[in-house]
Amino acid sequence: MASTITSQERAHPDLEWLIPALWPEASPEYCVGTRPGWTAFVANPSVEECHLLVPLLPSRAASQAVRRYHDGASLRSRLTMSATETALRLGVGRLLTPRIVSIEQADSGIVDAIEAGIGRSIGSFGVTLGPRRANRKPVLQLFDAAGDTVGFAKIAVDDFTSEMVARESTWIARAAASGDPALRVPEPLWVGDFDSRPISVIGASWALRRRPRETRPSPSLVRAIHRLSAPRRTSVGDSSPALALRGGPCATARLAIELASERLAHPALIGAWHGDLTPWNLLSTRDGRVAIDWETAEDGHPLGADALHHEVAVAMQLHGQGPAEALGIALQGWPSQAIALGLTSADARAVVDVLLLEYVRRDLDLADAGRTESGLGAAAMRVLEQ
Repeated sequence: MASTITSQERAHPDLEWLIPALWPEASPEYCVGTRPGWTAFVANPSVEECHLLVPLLPSRAASQAVRRYHDGASLRSRLTMSATETALRLGVGRLLTPRIVSIEQADSGIVDAIEAGIGRSIGSFGVTLGPRRANRKPVLQLFDAAGDTVGFAKIAVDDFTSEMVARESTWIARAAASGDPALRVPEPLWVGDFDSRPISVIGASWALRRRPRETRPSPSLVRAIHRLSAPRRTSVGDSSPALALRGGPCATARLAIELASERLAHPALIGAWHGDLTPWNLLSTRDGRVAIDWETAEDGHPLGADALHHEVAVAMQLHGQGPAEALGIALQGWPSQAIALGLTSADARAVVDVLLLEYVRRDLDLADAGRTESGLGAAAMRVLEQ
């Protein structure tokens, strides 16, 4: 069926981005409001700036679609989520007429592929579109006919996100098979592809509504992740960021290696890291803490890099610090964290060196992909110059 999006509807860039990602062949139409026979969603926070599509029915699915607790959620956001859950469970979604979007029933699409892959029927689904940033991709929350969550599906939309989805599925499977009691991850349900792009489907992990006392990753969790690749004693120059920058063609990569040249011979205990072990990727559940979002996991990083990156991310995302300020705050508090992890001073220094190179590499990768840089690369270069 051909799309007939009107000029008025072209004011909805998020939906125009989403429709071809989920139905590349069918191209269903959509409209603001309800239409008989079409699937209705509530757009959040608005149709014009849509980060989340909540299914209007069943109400049980609608309430679960907004349940997004994580260890970094503030008390205020938890109270708001709890109130929203209750309201949607009572059917208040029908009253949000200006935010209702209806999508035409398509003959085929991503849901059909997922049903075949996991061997279960999907009664409805919600969609997290997320903010418009480098790693944006649709994440489907899948519900059964009763409105209970079956799992979550990440869908790649381009080469950049394809690498991330494929990487995450590999590392979640590795973590799930590790048998380490300190490491919990969502259950891997299915890995497949759709429209020549990877899909990864995982089971649901529900965080508790109350805020945990400690939001930092425990030393045992950091060590468990590090052991996912057999740790070995080598040099900073053999870390993944250093190797990537050494082979890089651009002047910034060469300068970073030159500035770090005296540090490259420093010893380091190299293994795996999660790459984004932040409070919003940690869920305190009834069964323990669960680590999600493994898109940046990789071998070739020193023990403790996850802990130090956690502090940088918290300072930026939760406390509103700029990249340079956040990096400075994290480095100032790093010695005490390194002691808690049992690191020697040399190992602690190696963690800093590798993380600085990693931030340079990440921003160069973002620039190469035409994405907005984080600013941490430039901040790391200034530290390397000192």
